Amino acid sequence: RSTSIRFKCDHAAGTGRPRFIAETAACQYVFEWATAAACLPLVQCGVSSNGHAYDLSPLMLADRNWLASDPTRPEFAYEINVCRPLVPRHLFDCSPFGAACQIINGTANDRTMG
Repeated sequence: RSTSIRFKCDHAAGTGRPRFIAETAACQYVFEWATAAACLPLVQCGVSSNGHAYDLSPLMLADRNWLASDPTRPEFAYEINVCRPLVPRHLFDCSPFGAACQIINGTANDRTMG
């Protein structure tokens, strides 16, 4: 038997605690642990324009990325996150340290954009 613990960033969880997910056919126990310890430090997340301040923090996602498309260039899609790095996904090879990634024709021909 073996145990796998997947850590998930959740700034609001504090220390959090492990949650049982499943036991696999290969006798592996799978847990998920949502904890602030798995997060990068929070950054100020906002912009100012013409004397008005706008809080962008509600746009930050901890468990997925935003997906954007360009109707004039349908071969391109973009995974983005706001005020934090991309959430890693196994389908595409985008850098987990970038904030945006271009996906070409739905394939893993990704270009990290920053």
